[in-house]
Amino acid sequence: MPFPTESPFRIDQVMEAPWLMGLLFSLQILASICMSAAGNRRHRLWWIALLLFLISTALFFTLGCWGTSDITKLNHFMDPLVRSVSLRALLPAEPFWWLFAPVVVGLPYRMALVHGLVAASYALLGVGLARAWRVQAWGGWFALLIVTSPMLRGFLQNAHTRQALAALLAVPLFLTTAGLLRRRTLAVIASVGVALTVHLAAVPTLGLAVLPMAMPQARAIRGFPPQRSRLRASLIIVLLLVAVFVATFLLPPMLSKVIAYAQHNSFFSPYPVKPVVLRGEVALLGGVLISCFRKGIGFKQFVRCRWSQLLSLFVVLYGFIQLSIVWRILPQITFRFADVVGLFLLLIALQWFRHYQSLWLLLPLLLNGLLVWAKQVWSPSGLNCGVDDDFLCIPDRLPWLIRYD
Repeated sequence: MPFPTESPFRIDQVMEAPWLMGLLFSLQILASICMSAAGNRRHRLWWIALLLFLISTALFFTLGCWGTSDITKLNHFMDPLVRSVSLRALLPAEPFWWLFAPVVVGLPYRMALVHGLVAASYALLGVGLARAWRVQAWGGWFALLIVTSPMLRGFLQNAHTRQALAALLAVPLFLTTAGLLRRRTLAVIASVGVALTVHLAAVPTLGLAVLPMAMPQARAIRGFPPQRSRLRASLIIVLLLVAVFVATFLLPPMLSKVIAYAQHNSFFSPYPVKPVVLRGEVALLGGVLISCFRKGIGFKQFVRCRWSQLLSLFVVLYGFIQLSIVWRILPQITFRFADVVGLFLLLIALQWFRHYQSLWLLLPLLLNGLLVWAKQVWSPSGLNCGVDDDFLCIPDRLPWLIRYD
């Protein structure tokens, strides 16, 4: 059969393997337990557990995303033997993939492996924050909280790999502007530059990443440079260069895509308003309220705290996206940024609970995601592998036996 021109794209060469996926998921949990048991000591067990976690995560998402439409489409488009249209026409203003396509074609399972590596990088982000904050015993749990979060379903389970990578590359800028970590200016500039070549959504994503700069600085933040620092001046210069680049190269295709989505594309995903997401929001709110009660944090102190300001900002932004979906106000556009806002919200939440020494109150939020994943992975039901483009439908053959035409 000819390759379809509209989603869902052809889904074949797939099968169910609950025992394999269940084993990989169990290894992630086991590795997190070992990292927690090793504590904050520089123990060999911690590094072995981290390696096990990253490998199992990469394999889990590589195999699990194989049956999704986006992976199938990109695997087909990037094959020079079957591609009838230039990749530049298929992925306009995304030169990263024009250059990276020959490498992707040579990888086992192609874009599926790329997605697995991106998912492992999201997990590594949680581990890296835990180490930087000197709570590395929480590294595995931070990583699991991120990769199992229902707020990131589009990025990780639906395999929106290109946008997920662009958002990941925007994280260093976000961490710097929020004051979560001190970063080298060159590293931030490099990540911003690469992000702009990965996906058109990188432009609004970077806009969201610099939002913390607009928030009032109620008090000095330990380890964050003062307002007139060299870093802040460098960031302003970077933003100006980005604005020039966007206006010159990215604005026309961006406007074209926005108009197409607004006028001709009515598809949107209701994932941001699913019950599991709402339960996670309740768990987060409950953790914040309990922390405030235990620490004696009043309303004035909460409002003056920068971390509370940023947490509230991204909660409100995520709420606006949910309302746009419920009220049908351009949901085909707004839902595409739910994962980005959700990612930044999770990172701020980690910092908020660490700041108030209440990390254990993140456990209900973590369990909310883990229980849903446990049900899907250990006792899968409703998978229509070969009929529907479900996550967890894995390849039914070895990489060199796959047909991409």
